[in-house]
Amino acid sequence: MLSVLCCGMVIPSKFASRQIIILLVSCLFSFFQNESLALEPSSRIDRRAQSVAKLLKPDSFKKGTQKDLGGARGQAIRLIEELEKSQRTGSAAPASMISKAFQFRDKEIGRNQAMVTTQSLIRMWKTAVSMGLFDEKGKFNSTIKRGRGAGSDAVFEYIVPAETAPEFTRYLGNLRIVTPDAMRKGGDKPSTRDLAFLNSLNQVKSEAETRGRMMAREKSTVDQMNKKSTGDLAKQKAAKDKALYDEAVAAAGDLVDRRPSIAIEGRLGSRPSHVSKNRYRADFEVMNRSRHPTEVEVDFYVLGFTDKLNEIYVMRHEKVKQQLRSSQERVHKLWTKDVNAYNLKVWELDGKPMQGKRKLHKIIYKGYIAIAKFKGDPVGYAASDARLMNYATGEKPGLEGLPNFWSE
Repeated sequence: MLSVLCCGMVIPSKFASRQIIILLVSCLFSFFQNESLALEPSSRIDRRAQSVAKLLKPDSFKKGTQKDLGGARGQAIRLIEELEKSQRTGSAAPASMISKAFQFRDKEIGRNQAMVTTQSLIRMWKTAVSMGLFDEKGKFNSTIKRGRGAGSDAVFEYIVPAETAPEFTRYLGNLRIVTPDAMRKGGDKPSTRDLAFLNSLNQVKSEAETRGRMMAREKSTVDQMNKKSTGDLAKQKAAKDKALYDEAVAAAGDLVDRRPSIAIEGRLGSRPSHVSKNRYRADFEVMNRSRHPTEVEVDFYVLGFTDKLNEIYVMRHEKVKQQLRSSQERVHKLWTKDVNAYNLKVWELDGKPMQGKRKLHKIIYKGYIAIAKFKGDPVGYAASDARLMNYATGEKPGLEGLPNFWSE
């Protein structure tokens, strides 16, 4: 009887086909399971290192006070708990975990800062372990359970005190854990060894400032490149629109001299806020409904009115020529100035109410107007209300005579 060798086993040919399939599936499953198990520790390290990296925020080294110790202490506790968890699970040694975490921050944190911070965290973690400050779940508990000071609470303090180096009050590299009797007392001067550590801290600060300037220059360069790229794209789009318009004009012939049908819509696009830089904005859409291209001149207005006398005034006026192909629509956004820039003129227009309280005067948005003209004749209107529409159409004269508080 014939037999077949598969996965190191001899199988009679009568059952070879079915057995081979079963054994092949078993072998493949075993292979991928082993590969998966081989990759798991590394992936666990990466995930934990990423969570640790989120806690390793770059320091600005701005001057602080002793009050910053509480925040720095909380950050340090979260980090040494992660190191203890890594040690207990065996996924990675604490030093390796910190090193991996800093790799995720290499663009923001320099090598010198990473080294000093790592040394500080490892030192605090080892101190916490020797004092028995971690419970059975790996959570930090300040009560000392072993060695000197047992029964009392461990203390976080600055290596170089805040009075001597206020720039490092938030920096983890300037922290240590000590017993209450070893804690620096009020009025005690830092030791020679502690003061020598200040050189390391200053090197970290210098490195961070240098990297900050380099990153600022890089960002400025990227912003300039993006701005240039955006400007180039805008020029290309404008050139393309002009070419398409000229092509449409050539195809239309004498029709371009015919009165067009223009539709205009408007709306209030933005109110004064921090985002809008304390300005109003009106948004307009101008559409050519004609079957031929045309060029129109559009007057856009944003209007306000006074609080006491209800006098209408111009916050912004702009005259724009627009070349439109058939059915083409263009959007125009009209910004006012910072509303506070109108305050004095509006106060005077309103009869100077509230003497001595001009800064409290309200700047009130009235609405918008848009008038499209073809060879000087109106061919389209838009207004935010009926009264302003009367101004736009000329039924109520005086639009051009309204007080204009806009100046470039």
